[in-house]
Amino acid sequence: MNQRQIIAMAREGRPDLAAVNAGLAGRPRLAAYVARFPHSSGSFFSVRRLVASAIRAARCWRNGKDVWGNPA
Repeated sequence: MNQRQIIAMAREGRPDLAAVNAGLAGRPRLAAYVARFPHSSGSFFSVRRLVASAIRAARCWRNGKDVWGNPA
């Protein structure tokens, strides 16, 4: 995904999923940026949580596991 698609996903109410996709794209700063958008439930995620999700997703992908930690 490119940067515009990731930001659009966050604006639509899915900053958590946008952060994971930013991590898979190798852009943890973009994961920090999407923390400014609220989730569809109205709550906000912390920058720390979204960046940690992005880094974890990238690490799982490199190690041959899916993003949620299950074997691929």
